[in-house]
Amino acid sequence: LFRCAACDLVQQIPQPMIEEMENIYSINYFDAWGEQTSYQLYWELKRSLYQKLLNSITDVHIAGGNALDVGCATGAGLSVLKDMGYSPYGIDVNPYAIETAKNRTPYASVHHCTLEDAPFTPNFFNLIVFSDIIEHVYNPFDNLNNTYHLLNKGGCVILLTPDIKSFSALLMRTYWIHYKKEHLFYFSKKSIERILKKTGFHIVQLRHISKPMNMAYVRTQLLNYPIPLMTTCFKFLHSVLLSKMDKKLFNIPMGELYVQAIKKI
Repeated sequence: LFRCAACDLVQQIPQPMIEEMENIYSINYFDAWGEQTSYQLYWELKRSLYQKLLNSITDVHIAGGNALDVGCATGAGLSVLKDMGYSPYGIDVNPYAIETAKNRTPYASVHHCTLEDAPFTPNFFNLIVFSDIIEHVYNPFDNLNNTYHLLNKGGCVILLTPDIKSFSALLMRTYWIHYKKEHLFYFSKKSIERILKKTGFHIVQLRHISKPMNMAYVRTQLLNYPIPLMTTCFKFLHSVLLSKMDKKLFNIPMGELYVQAIKKI
């Protein structure tokens, strides 16, 4: 990892080639979510997260209208956007995710593409959401610059991304759960603020946020991204006790930054 001394942005060097990233984003990518074993549990978990993200929005100048979920996965966020009165649009680079989202959210307009290739015109959206996505893209600046142009004046962008300077990152060090091959960049408050201001946004909120979790999701994450000792201990505890909490939602600090920014009127 390389940290820029000027802007505090941390970048994975060398970055995986496009072909390697395509292999990562296969149908098996969602095994760590529980897609194949406990789809309903993870679906409701992801819906709870999006409800929290959207309910946290303040100082909204435009309500309703078109909303884009960047990295929409299998569609849980799209369903929440629909429930909250938006016309949902989604994009994703994972073919399985796109087909699944089309089946589960037939009312949404879903496209297999990146933001750079998306078939949208300027000023088309009132809301754009990057939930655990901006760290996956090859050029965060270009993505946020495109986002700015796709938003109406007064439109809002929401970002959720791991904070590399969070307490959990400092505590777990090399075992931090957010250190993954597909995470090409890591942000801090300083670096995300800098990039948003450079792309023209006005920041409304920049703070840490806890994430809804359940034990079923924690279990699949630790099995797919094992942490020495912790995974072994959790597997034992889950088998004798914690499995009773598989469906129960709880909030836990994961070292995530919540950002709300607007395109000024």
